[in-house]
Amino acid sequence: MTKFLITAAALSVLAIAPASAKPMMGCSGDNMMKVNDQVSAMADGPQKMMMNREIGMANTAMSNGDVRGCNMHLMNAQKTMH
Repeated sequence: MTKFLITAAALSVLAIAPASAKPMMGCSGDNMMKVNDQVSAMADGPQKMMMNREIGMANTAMSNGDVRGCNMHLMNAQKTMH
């Protein structure tokens, strides 16, 4: 069931996003580590603080089984980075 929800969330994001947009990572342990590594490499500042806040909310959502919320917060963190 969880795989189905993750797949459905990923497909809905792909359907909404324009073709020219850089694809965003879905909510998984590997993707969370990638975003954390990218944030760690950034210089301190308001953008980094905002990304850490979004990553924290994504972690909380993942812990609560809220895949949709996790995806939303992880995508927000990625958008902040670009």
